[in-house]
Order: sequence, then structure tokens, then C-alpha cells
Amino acid sequence: MDPAVKSPFRVAVINDEITQDFGRACEVSSKEFGMEWMELRGMWNKNLLKLDAREIDEARRILENTSCA
Repeated sequence: MDPAVKSPFRVAVINDEITQDFGRACEVSSKEFGMEWMELRGMWNKNLLKLDAREIDEARRILENTSCA
């Protein structure tokens, strides 16, 4: 985010409104939009509550390896 823009609010984007590809959503939100926050709602065509253990591990790995974390 532009350092000149200060907000008392945490401005975020909802990940699945960018793409269902969680890794790409992290990349776009952090690098292209300059966002520091992202609201998680769904990924890989699933609601967040429907993810299995393998998908949750993959999401954690993506967060650890991108600027999203």
C-alpha cells in the first residue's frame, strides 16, 4: 500500500473475488494491489469451511511463502 495513504481501518480484499487460485490471489493482493490484509472466504472452488487437511496445509504453505503472511 502507498505509504502516503494512511487509514484508521484495515483495508482488505476478499480472496475469491480475485480468483479461486489461492496462490495467485495472494500474489495479486500483495504485489499488484499493495494490500497487507486479505479476507478468506473460499479457494479452489470450495468454501473455506469445506477445505480438507491437505488443502489447509497447502494454504498455510502459500501464506508462508508469499507476501500475504
